[in-house]
Amino acid sequence: MEREPILPPEKINLSEFVENPHATIRQANRLHLEIARTAIASRGIEGAMQYGPMFLSFWVYRIRGRDRARALKSSYFWLRHADDIADGDKPLPRGYSSKEDFLLEKKGLARKILTGSATDIFGDKEDVLLLDFAFATRRLNIDLSEETLAILDTIIFDEERSRTGRLPKQAELDDYFDKLDFACVEGGLKLAGENYNKEEVADITMAVRTMFNLRDITKDMRAGIINISSEDIESYGIDLDRCKNAPTLSDLLNYDPIRRWYTDQMLACSDYLERSEKSLAGIRMKPETRFALSFNSKRVVRNKLRKLNKLLAQ
Repeated sequence: MEREPILPPEKINLSEFVENPHATIRQANRLHLEIARTAIASRGIEGAMQYGPMFLSFWVYRIRGRDRARALKSSYFWLRHADDIADGDKPLPRGYSSKEDFLLEKKGLARKILTGSATDIFGDKEDVLLLDFAFATRRLNIDLSEETLAILDTIIFDEERSRTGRLPKQAELDDYFDKLDFACVEGGLKLAGENYNKEEVADITMAVRTMFNLRDITKDMRAGIINISSEDIESYGIDLDRCKNAPTLSDLLNYDPIRRWYTDQMLACSDYLERSEKSLAGIRMKPETRFALSFNSKRVVRNKLRKLNKLLAQ
């Protein structure tokens, strides 16, 4: 009978899981549920509405095969855990001097595990998910290492801005958004086994990214993450000192320069969404992939824009 590794709260020897794939799967399954529950519970009703349908779709995705669903869940929940620590939604684990230290170690670990260059590997219990993801993608003969590292780069970029308060140039934000688009949308389509051109998914990726930026702006500003370029801050005449402590989005939108910038971003988001209907219609893809894009992307953007338009009309 296989011996299942013991998981203390400190660093664990992940090499034991490399030699015990069934234990990796069992522990990954536990972590999927644990991280999903924490993500929802810590955000209350809003978390249930935001994450509940998406998480449910992860389990439904088994229709595309166990390995594809496993790769999707393990990659998402490993990155969700890292992002929640970077955002301060979870405490920094023991053994790390700072969030920066934590994220850089995770990036190094991801590079080792996903490229298969590691022998003796030590990490946190959640890093079993990274192993599970790597095993699943190898069975599928898919390489998602670049996409995973790209997402980690965006989390590191957010943490650095939160820590320093530095304002990004437009070129930096464009690179940041490009990495997210490449990793999340293009990586998801690669995992689904779809063929596509980058230009064909550009509109929906920009619609999703703009919507998330608008949705999270109040929380991001309080954390010191400014997703408004220094050029736009100057062009719209935005005084950030008047924005950073706004308790709600309604309070933030009472400040006219932000309201004008926000309205323009909403118009752009709506335009991206409308154009995506035509661009996505031209892509040949599996019915379940088209449904996932519609359910987790177009539906979410459309519903959020509807709510934001009501807020602006007040």
